[in-house]
Amino acid sequence: MKKTILVLATVILILMLCTEIGSSELQKNIVPAEAHWVIHVDVEKIKTTRFFNAFKDEELFARVEKRGAWVDKRFRFNPLEDVKGVTLFGKKGEEDAVVCVHGNFDKDHLLSLLDFDEDHEALTYGKFTIHHWDSDSYGVFAKDDLVMFSESEPALKVALDVLSGKGETIKSSSLNSLIQGVPSGAFLTGAAGNIAALLEGEHDREAAILKKTEAAVFSLREAGENMSMNLNLKTADPKDAENIAQIVNGLLAMADMYKDQIPPQIKLPKDIKTSVKGSNVNIAITYPVEDLVQLIYNSGKLGKMDFDFADFSPFLASAFPLH
Repeated sequence: MKKTILVLATVILILMLCTEIGSSELQKNIVPAEAHWVIHVDVEKIKTTRFFNAFKDEELFARVEKRGAWVDKRFRFNPLEDVKGVTLFGKKGEEDAVVCVHGNFDKDHLLSLLDFDEDHEALTYGKFTIHHWDSDSYGVFAKDDLVMFSESEPALKVALDVLSGKGETIKSSSLNSLIQGVPSGAFLTGAAGNIAALLEGEHDREAAILKKTEAAVFSLREAGENMSMNLNLKTADPKDAENIAQIVNGLLAMADMYKDQIPPQIKLPKDIKTSVKGSNVNIAITYPVEDLVQLIYNSGKLGKMDFDFADFSPFLASAFPLH
């Protein structure tokens, strides 16, 4: 589960740093009904936020542009200009996650590069050709403008079946109703069901809380001068919902108790609301964009960040080799 979180954080970081990106609406026709989680980032909305524009001229962008130029030279693909959207989904963790990238690609050139990999195999699956390399990396041009990656060949085949109309899409699953309930204006949306299965093997306090939930939906949006985060947890029993709310409120009270020990440049969110309605727990956090930007500036790390995708995920390192 921790690997999955790192994968998602990496992709979200990529998207939030990209410029000149077209539509990135969630393509529900590529997400299988059997998916237990789905993540979507609306890049067009991100580009209009105060938060995004506050960092447009920072050194971090220069680093990303430099690496984008390297990729462009080698792969004839510039992630800063050619990516149109990314959708992620899966049943459990990174091992069966599928990353779908919409964009402009030089298909013939990219496929010719695979010929230099002695481990490369071309596997026929219906009308598709699945490419296999690096022992556990699979990729396919599902369309000229849609590339799918996964570490799992079966998971990739399920996604291709759905795209071909041979399988049920997320529209027929409970995740669809969760996504439809996301507030308008959200640029980041995540939904998950069967959370107990997703957290199998995790034993920390946060996992224990989430294991009491049947489904969750998360969204992030900018509302006026504030960044607004919303998390809704659906439990099987109203008593579980009450218990989760009490735990969250207890943690907030503890944080408030020790607020004098927190550095002054770090401002804790003041507007945190926890509410319970039946079997649902809702946690809403509002944080001023200006304070969030200042917090990042004060960290002293902006402009010094030099990320390597391999540090986050070997899978993403092979899909987006920005070395």
